[in-house]
Amino acid sequence: MKQQYDMMQSFNFDDRAMLGAVFFTLFALIVPGEAEPFDKGGSIDYVGSYFGVGGLVLFNSSGSDQAPVVSWKEPYEYTLLIVSILHFVAFAIWESKFTKDPILPLDLWSAPSFGIMIISSFSAFMSVGIVIWYISIWNLEIRHYTLLSNAAAFATLGVCGAAAAIISAKVIRYAPAEHIMAGGALASGVALILIATMPEQQIYWAQMFPALILTAFGPDFLFTAAQIIASNTVKRHQQGVAGSLIGTLLSYGLSTGLGFAGTVEAYTNDHGHNVVQGYRNALYLGVGLAGIAVVLAVLFIHIPEDERDGWDEDDADHVPSVNNNNV
Repeated sequence: MKQQYDMMQSFNFDDRAMLGAVFFTLFALIVPGEAEPFDKGGSIDYVGSYFGVGGLVLFNSSGSDQAPVVSWKEPYEYTLLIVSILHFVAFAIWESKFTKDPILPLDLWSAPSFGIMIISSFSAFMSVGIVIWYISIWNLEIRHYTLLSNAAAFATLGVCGAAAAIISAKVIRYAPAEHIMAGGALASGVALILIATMPEQQIYWAQMFPALILTAFGPDFLFTAAQIIASNTVKRHQQGVAGSLIGTLLSYGLSTGLGFAGTVEAYTNDHGHNVVQGYRNALYLGVGLAGIAVVLAVLFIHIPEDERDGWDEDDADHVPSVNNNNV
């Protein structure tokens, strides 16, 4: 069992980063670019990109990646955290005071309910990452599944995830987006409760099977609702940025939630003598995160009814014209 787990862990982030660099280079060389740039006068905010991405990477490395492994006793953990915060401060100052074309316009946060939606989505995505990871680790470490058996257990997630994607597209026509977001977070929360309260050894169909069904609905409902809220609350020329931010939240939330859960696990498992209790406490953290997302979505996210006919003038001014000869 230990060999299987080590095999799974051996394909780590460094390996994936190197593979990503290889495939990115091949993609850049093989895929042809546009004949003409869509926005000829556009520019790339390299400084803002560095501060933003650098802050995210450093924060994730300190609080999420290394803290569960080496604990907060190591001085470099605090150093990384402080440097990441300084990067975020520099990013905010640069984006608001200096750059002409910010990658994340700060007036985006003034849109109705946008900031609350971001917090709710991030909290919910963290809970999703926690439940998916701890289902796997419970199967492998506590119930001694093989890697293939664990993969087979997740077939439920794949099938129900496809169904959830279709259902979310249908439901969004009839239900408010904030209610769909609350439903997705609630599904993740209930799945976490099922996993946190199940006995060490139990038949798959009793609690893990329904937990995987609920887990499938969480991300699909959350992502769909978040995209709708972002599109309906920001200006037209900001919709691309808002949509990209939601995608970033999904990936970053999955990773960050695992780091926080790992820290809770490491500090509450009696120095490795009570592994299951550490798992349960980490799962309860996920329940709390999902609960925060539900409360924020239900009580504080309100999308004003859009009664406009067409776009506002300031929106139309930001839309690049299309050359009919290129259509």
